[in-house]
Amino acid sequence: MSAAETNSNDEEYFESYADLEVHKLMLADSVRNEAYRSAICDNPDIFNGKTVLDVGTGTGFLAILCAKAGASKVYAVEASDMAELATINVHENEVVDKVQVVQSRVEDVELPEKVDIIVSEWMGFYLLHESMLDSVIFARDKFLKPEGFMYPYKCILYSAPSYSPELFKFWENISGIQMNTIGQLYRTKYTGKPEIMELDPKNILSEPVEVYQFNTKDVQLKELNNISKNVLSECIKNGHVNGISLWFDVFFHASNKPDILLSTAPVSSNTQLTHWKQTVIVLPAEKPVVKTEKVNYNLNISKNESNPRHYNIELSFLDSDESNTMDTKTAVDEKKEEFRKHHNADSDYDEYNSGSDD
Repeated sequence: MSAAETNSNDEEYFESYADLEVHKLMLADSVRNEAYRSAICDNPDIFNGKTVLDVGTGTGFLAILCAKAGASKVYAVEASDMAELATINVHENEVVDKVQVVQSRVEDVELPEKVDIIVSEWMGFYLLHESMLDSVIFARDKFLKPEGFMYPYKCILYSAPSYSPELFKFWENISGIQMNTIGQLYRTKYTGKPEIMELDPKNILSEPVEVYQFNTKDVQLKELNNISKNVLSECIKNGHVNGISLWFDVFFHASNKPDILLSTAPVSSNTQLTHWKQTVIVLPAEKPVVKTEKVNYNLNISKNESNPRHYNIELSFLDSDESNTMDTKTAVDEKKEEFRKHHNADSDYDEYNSGSDD
């Protein structure tokens, strides 16, 4: 990719985060907010007197939390014009003596010192969308002290077969009129891209399987270029599979107590949902399954060559009796069924944004 194309992708990305509606969406996520507040403010012995770098500060929410938790200095880096409002928020919350807002890409920043802690809300849909983690890794390698902390530090991506009746049942009966052919056309359209939606836990048909786990303290950029996992899921109930669903958990260090968890797993209707919801790879047809039946597939997530801020998701179903430790190349090249869809996340999320602090 040329430098001009890279700059164009970055400009479009940063411009999207100058939109207050995007930040309102994130700031309205009380699950997200409380996880970060607890991780920072309930652990003053970790933050007290420390120097912090906030990558992608957005409105300054995390930077201000760090200052209130006792950090002596917080560098709040924001590439978009939201930096101006972050500066206003810093003054409004009376932490101007501790928080310095820097409007710049973190890749272009020079700091006068190394930092003790890096905080960032970099996670996108299916954890990796928008590739903001790349910037966090850059900041880690350049600015973090060897004994420093990353917030969050542990990240896990999960997958499970699921059923989403609301996707296509609509067409079966519209005031007594059947429109199944249109429904199939609609399904065909949506099998070309992931759907961001709220899943009912009772429609998750197996226990979640870990697709990818990493620690932000030591993960390397090259590891994020291509992630491939053979998944063997055993159904825990009878039902129909019409999608493969993805969600993630991230963990924060805590003092003398268990890690603090931020989870985007499906939740019951009386529980607060995160703005990430879940990502569903829609299948071209429903597959009936019975309890204990195995659903075996390869999931390949790779950076989009034309825009590395997005990923392509490739799903290949495998023979049901194969182990999920089988060779990936064999799984993709020799054991695939007729269905093998490339889900391009480049154009799938025009109305959604995620990955700046807020």
